[in-house]
Amino acid sequence: RVEVLSGAEEARMSALGLLSGMPEANGLVADLGGGSLELMVLDKGVFAANGTLPLGHLRLPEAAGGDSEAAAAIIEEHLRGLPWLADVKGRTLYGVGGSWRSLARVFIEQNGYPLHVIDGFTLAGGEALRLASLVAGLGPASLKSLRSIPPNRLATLPFAALVLERLLAKMEAHELLFSGFGMREGRLLEMLPPDMRH
Repeated sequence: RVEVLSGAEEARMSALGLLSGMPEANGLVADLGGGSLELMVLDKGVFAANGTLPLGHLRLPEAAGGDSEAAAAIIEEHLRGLPWLADVKGRTLYGVGGSWRSLARVFIEQNGYPLHVIDGFTLAGGEALRLASLVAGLGPASLKSLRSIPPNRLATLPFAALVLERLLAKMEAHELLFSGFGMREGRLLEMLPPDMRH
């Protein structure tokens, strides 16, 4: 049976997936897809505020006409509409989804990180902001040199990085933590009988 999820349900499912690997997660879960960005606040494992924004890595460049300055303005406009982001200032940003995983691969390469494992890869907030800003400014020639990224992701990678940069700055994130757990794991967890979920 096909079930079409609302933005709020998608955000909850992604956060649930994260919690299946990190039960005490405390901060903001951000799941960037092609069409939208799902956000869910977690207060030590408990669901709080959530939102869905039309800032997906495919939708954003289309809305901005491929212009990064216009894209930045669009991102800022949407983030201003979420006053509860002030509640997660200084906390952890949890990156979930394929776009963030692609960025994590770039960050791993840039840092010479010895383990090519995305799940649990963590950067200090300032370093994450610096690297996101760097990738957001890459041109086509520089992007082609990123051999660890699938070709179909390269064109939209700077826009995904721009969303990440603005989100990190807005919440003054203490750290950025990438998770290999997401909506799929959230759905699998929900399918388990209640007495088995722990």
